[in-house]
Amino acid sequence: MIVRYTSSSVGPYDELAYIPGKFDTPDGKKHWRTTNIYVSSEDSVYNGRLHWNIPKHLAIFSFTPLSEKSKTIRIEVSMPSSVASSTKNPPFFTALCTPFRYIPSFPFNTKYIPFFDVMFTQPPLPGSPSSYSEVGTKEWKTITADLKGKATFTRMKPAGGEGLEEGELADGIHFPKIKPLFGIHLKGMDMELLAAIETTNDKNEGFKL
Repeated sequence: MIVRYTSSSVGPYDELAYIPGKFDTPDGKKHWRTTNIYVSSEDSVYNGRLHWNIPKHLAIFSFTPLSEKSKTIRIEVSMPSSVASSTKNPPFFTALCTPFRYIPSFPFNTKYIPFFDVMFTQPPLPGSPSSYSEVGTKEWKTITADLKGKATFTRMKPAGGEGLEEGELADGIHFPKIKPLFGIHLKGMDMELLAAIETTNDKNEGFKL
């Protein structure tokens, strides 16, 4: 999932997230989980980890139209350079995103889609001694999100780059080598995250973490 937030509690920022599926949780149920996520704001790293157990890491984002009239966008995500080095790191994720022609947009709202579950349960996070923003947490947390906007279908193709294998979107180290069939672009997306709830195994004492 790639998101460009124009506003948030920590200001605008970009995001690349990997949500592989649902996992067992302490309440005995299966919920969605974000297992890796990169953002362009250090405040977002700190806030997301502390309040929601979202495993955020800082990265550098680039969104470049192929030409003035082109609707195709080249997306690059790379790790920040170290303080001691001025060398720019090669991107670990690149993609060319193009909207499908002749397919009209349609309204999208998770509140009105039957059986559409947008509940995430995130495990405690280890902290990083080398980054003040990568704080650790001790409790499981459950988050519910609502999404709405105008949706269109898009095509996502590998853009290539140094260190990336031909035909791959990502390097398989910082981000998995995914192969999406198509994408959905939510224009003017409005996302609401409800306050995180600490999750315990009170209802299922036999659950093993």
